[in-house]
Amino acid sequence: GTEIIFPALRQGAIDVFPEYTGSGLLVVLKAPVATDPAAVFDTVSREFTARYDVRWLAPLGFENTYAMSVRTEMATRLGLRTLSDAARVSSQLRAGFTADFIGLPDGLPALRRVYGLAPASVSALAPALKYQALAAGDVDIIDAYSTDGLLDRYPLTVLVDDRHVFPPYDAAAVVRGALAREQPAAVSALGELSGRIDVTRMRRLNAQVEVEGQAAADVARAALADLGLVVARGRSDTSVAVVSPGTAS
Repeated sequence: GTEIIFPALRQGAIDVFPEYTGSGLLVVLKAPVATDPAAVFDTVSREFTARYDVRWLAPLGFENTYAMSVRTEMATRLGLRTLSDAARVSSQLRAGFTADFIGLPDGLPALRRVYGLAPASVSALAPALKYQALAAGDVDIIDAYSTDGLLDRYPLTVLVDDRHVFPPYDAAAVVRGALAREQPAAVSALGELSGRIDVTRMRRLNAQVEVEGQAAADVARAALADLGLVVARGRSDTSVAVVSPGTAS
C-alpha cells in the first residue's frame, strides 16, 4: 500500500514505483477529493516535488479506478446500471469490500455520503476472495478495480459512478528526485512507457497473471517487447535491451 511504499521511496530503499494520482492526493497529501484528472495530476506533481523531492512522470495511459460490481443476473433483475440504482436497493444488498475500501475516505464512507448507500451487511474480504464470493452469491456487491483481470472471468456488471464520487486514479511512475538528477537516462527510459498502456491492455495483462497463471515477469517482458521498447536476448535469458520506440523488430 501507499502508506508503506511511499516512505520506502523517500528513505531511498527503492527508487521508483507505480502510483495512482488519487492515492497521492488523498493518502499522501491528505487533500480534499477532486475529480478533474489534469488538475489532480498537477497538484500531486507540484506538491510531491516541493514537499518530498519526488517526481511524477507523465501518466502511463490507464486509470485504475474503483469499479463497483454486481452479478449481471442481479443487475438485470433489479434494473441496476448506476451506483444511484444500487443505493436505491442497498438495504437488500450484502457487500463484500476490501479493508482498504471500507476505511478510506473515497471508499465506503464516500458512497454513504454521496449516494446514501447503506448495505444490509458489510464483510471485509481479501482481494483474492471477493470475486469468488460474489460469483457464489455469498455477497451482492464488491469493490473491483477497472484493470482487474478477473472482471472478464465472471458474469459481472460494473456500475456507473453517475455522481462522480471517485477521484481520478491515473497510473504514473513516481521517482526519487535524486534518481532523476543522478541517473537521468533511467528516468528517460521509464518515460518511454508514458501514454503507452491503456486500460484494455492493462486489464488483459492482469488477466494473463490472475486468470491464466502466467509469471508476472514473463507477462511484463512480453508486453514491453510488444510495445517495441525492449528486445529479448534469448528465450532462456531474462535480461532485456532497451531500444528506442519503433526500432524493435
